[in-house]
Amino acid sequence: MIRTYGRAFAMILASMSFMILIGCGGGDSGPTSPTPSTPTPTPPPPPPTPVATSISVTPASHTLAAIGATVQLSATVRDQNNSPMSGQTVNWNSSNTAVATVSGSGLVTAVSNGTAQITARSGNASGTANITVAEPVPTRITVSPSSHTLEAIGATVQLSATVRDQRNNVMSGQTITWSSGDEAVATVSATGLVTAVANGMTEITTRSGSLSSSAEITVSEPVPTIVTIDPATHTLEAIGDTLQLAAVVLDQYENAMADAAVTWSSGDAAVASVDADGLVTAVDNGMADITAQAGDAMGSAAITVAQAPASVTVAVESGTTTLAAIGQTLQLTVSVSDANDHPIAEPAVTWTSSDEAVVTVDGDGLVTAVGNGMADVVAMAGDVSDMVSITVMETSEPVATTVMIEPASHTLEAIGETVQLAAVVLDQDENVMADAAVTWSSGDEAVATVDADGLVTAVDNGMADIAAQSGDAVGSAAITVSQVPAAISIEVDAEATTLTEVGQTLQLMVTVSDANDAPISEPAVMWTSSDEAVVTVDGDGLVTAVGNGMADVEAMAGDVSDMVSITVMVMEDEGDTTEYTPWTGVKVYAGRIVFEGVPVIGMLQLTTCASDDPLVKLASSEGLKDFEFGDYSITVHYAIWQISKDMGGTWNNIEDTRVMYDACPYDPVVAGEYRLVGDVTLNGERNFRASENTFTVDP
Repeated sequence: MIRTYGRAFAMILASMSFMILIGCGGGDSGPTSPTPSTPTPTPPPPPPTPVATSISVTPASHTLAAIGATVQLSATVRDQNNSPMSGQTVNWNSSNTAVATVSGSGLVTAVSNGTAQITARSGNASGTANITVAEPVPTRITVSPSSHTLEAIGATVQLSATVRDQRNNVMSGQTITWSSGDEAVATVSATGLVTAVANGMTEITTRSGSLSSSAEITVSEPVPTIVTIDPATHTLEAIGDTLQLAAVVLDQYENAMADAAVTWSSGDAAVASVDADGLVTAVDNGMADITAQAGDAMGSAAITVAQAPASVTVAVESGTTTLAAIGQTLQLTVSVSDANDHPIAEPAVTWTSSDEAVVTVDGDGLVTAVGNGMADVVAMAGDVSDMVSITVMETSEPVATTVMIEPASHTLEAIGETVQLAAVVLDQDENVMADAAVTWSSGDEAVATVDADGLVTAVDNGMADIAAQSGDAVGSAAITVSQVPAAISIEVDAEATTLTEVGQTLQLMVTVSDANDAPISEPAVMWTSSDEAVVTVDGDGLVTAVGNGMADVEAMAGDVSDMVSITVMVMEDEGDTTEYTPWTGVKVYAGRIVFEGVPVIGMLQLTTCASDDPLVKLASSEGLKDFEFGDYSITVHYAIWQISKDMGGTWNNIEDTRVMYDACPYDPVVAGEYRLVGDVTLNGERNFRASENTFTVDP
């Protein structure tokens, strides 16, 4: 276009130059020449033809908020001079007709969510508009409140659900449903109203289409959880004295429950009794736990009755009152009785020496020689006392104080084999006494004997302490007899070979004899099971049922073996048909077992397994095996908890609670009635026994 205008401009300049030349004259022109005529100017060429150069689309972008929604687009065509051109033919098309279509007049219609570019064309010119289709789609649902605690059965809370689209806008009119994860804890209505049913925790879920969300609901009605007694300990110093106890009951939130019903009991009414209001009365010297119970919660107070002693007797444990060396000790014992001539088990005794330059005495009655002379050692309990006179008479003569045996330990590996022991005797100055007389003895002559010269002879497998004594000094050597088994026979002893419950155990016993047909007391036996999917067996021959079937359990000693076939036949859902004898003195609660009437202890409350209790450990290192206190003895061969979901109709074992020589509390969460049963030997009588009571976990 620029070149076109240039050519026209050049032509105009040429014409004007020609006309100027003519006006100035030429040839023989002069003042007398006639004036030439002016030529007619040439008209300019016509302007260039308009050409469609650009198109603008209005609106340039738009969002359609629903499928089927429309928007009218318009196109403005402009020429090379940016002037609008009318009457131009415009063609429309969509880059993604699955999202939006466009008509020949530029009307855009939404088809599905997404984006599309609408293009308008006229000749070689084009323009575009960006179209977004975004119909609201539910993408998230929330519950408010997201968690809540209902503190009473029957209490309610209103939940609300909010549905939001992909742009986080709230969507109304959505269909919403509600459900409870555990309707035994809380129910929910169709409108989201939650009602407490029983203590526990559940999730309330709301759904809208494929969307869901939950709120955590806790039901926690106050229940007695902690009981404390004031005072927690007290001593009554006279028979008939009384003490008023007060019980404070706290719920699970540690709030005081002023109106909680409290039941009082005494662990040993022969020591102290208690009435329904917590008034304790001293009956006899001793100690009793006074218990206050509210619901399943219990607290106790330790009540000691200690009437002032009326008599004291001091005794010398060794029978001698003469100490022959400085530093030598002597243990004194004391017995104290009350006004009723009853022995006081743990009396408060004060020990004194009349001359600490001769002997000293500690708080436990242990006398130590300090220097030659005589002193009285006095034991005083309350206002009464007794004493013993102690003489210290150290001499310069050597006195045997230490005996050492070489070797200090030895193993004899065959019956009849011998070992020579040697005793070294030291005096009070740790000098060797070469001529000291030594007496030899065996702690177990069925295992090993010893002659007057210290020659030890093996008699049978086992262990024996060989003692050498010189004067009051004694030393010992540990002798083990361990003849290598030449096993001739092995017999497996099993009372029954059929197990009816998974987890049930069976103790197998084995007898191993040597080449002389003599039983070997501690044979090395290896146990194996032919099918550990049926039964397993440990190194002590304890068989445990795993699953139905039959397996051979083999015991091997040396090169010989014996076996027994064990059958596991678990009957499903038939319940326990065993006839149980009442387990006298055993009561059960959730998370606790109470043994009542145990002598000295009075009442043993277990909140952990019996084998963890310090009093049980004191009486038996194997838990409730040969557990004895006075005339009371018990062996729990096994104990297991049972549940009756139909409240006493059918009892089923809770297998993972089975324990041997033990009794462990159980804190259940499944609704039903619970009891503790076991194979128990009580005071010499063995029976299958069930706890005196049961307790119920409400649905």
